[in-house]
Amino acid sequence: LLAAANSSGASSKGSNATPLSTIDRVPTIIYASRTHSQISQVIRELRNTRYRPKHAVLGSRDQMCVNPKVKTKTSTGADINHACSSLGKERKCRFRNNLDGFTPPSDGTGCGNEEVQQPVLDMEDLVSMGHTSKVCPFYFTRGHVADADIIFVPYNYLFEKTSREGSLKDVKFEDSIIIFDEAHNLESFASDSASFDLTAVDIAGCIEE
Repeated sequence: LLAAANSSGASSKGSNATPLSTIDRVPTIIYASRTHSQISQVIRELRNTRYRPKHAVLGSRDQMCVNPKVKTKTSTGADINHACSSLGKERKCRFRNNLDGFTPPSDGTGCGNEEVQQPVLDMEDLVSMGHTSKVCPFYFTRGHVADADIIFVPYNYLFEKTSREGSLKDVKFEDSIIIFDEAHNLESFASDSASFDLTAVDIAGCIEE
């Protein structure tokens, strides 16, 4: 991206290129991968640099909930979503309530600007922070989407309408850069997403109707 920008800048004189001074903010980068383990690998590499961008790592409530009253050994994803929404509306989830005024500790690195000193957290870090600080990782990271420089998401957050309009509703896609990690997986992912199984019982039921 930097090479492309430099190349473009070198040849933009007399062209219709938009001056950098007129751009309100740097475009948001949406980094999409098939699995969270792949996202974690990228975040570990980012952590090895001194760059500390404002970022968000999106995942489901099932993956991120730390409230033992919501996430039990027998609860399904649907159970967790329902319980989380109900408690949230009534402000009865102490983990979510504890987010008021919460700021994660700095990791002591960065570029000298306090605004970019926040630690680079992956999914496991967020859940660990939730248990340690008694805060909700799910709503913590969702609260950072609108101002994030980089948003890490699984593929389905871009391709499934409900996920896209829910978790990414504050993102202006026309002003964003979307990067697909291992994009050769997109074909099989799209195929799997649009596929479903028909059992013999389903077929028999259709014949009877």
